[in-house]
Amino acid sequence: MTICHRLVLYGLLGLVGLGLAVPGLVGIFKSGVGQSSLAAASLEGKNQLRAVNAMMAALGIIALWACLDLVRFRYLVTALGIVMLLVVMSRVYSLIVDGLLRRMFFVYVFVEAVAGAVFLLWAPAGR
Repeated sequence: MTICHRLVLYGLLGLVGLGLAVPGLVGIFKSGVGQSSLAAASLEGKNQLRAVNAMMAALGIIALWACLDLVRFRYLVTALGIVMLLVVMSRVYSLIVDGLLRRMFFVYVFVEAVAGAVFLLWAPAGR
């Protein structure tokens, strides 16, 4: 694997990893009322949001874990590519069903699509 290949994979895995792990962990431990609380009306809703945040944090940690040995954990890189493309599909579906969102939507969709494509098409080769 070339240095460029490694740097691209490390960069995207780090971006995805930190972008999922940090907000996910923060979301798990949110409490209180108002802007800083979980946006759910019921206890069941709050519980579900904490669970989704935990899954998001776990995916971020998996992305960071894959950085330890790209070749050995190439299957994690491929799995993250599938996850990222499913996220892109859900964002596009939301755009169709819910309507046009703000500019950041396009930034998120672009980064997630690029990461998903790179993880699937340019995953590290086996030993």
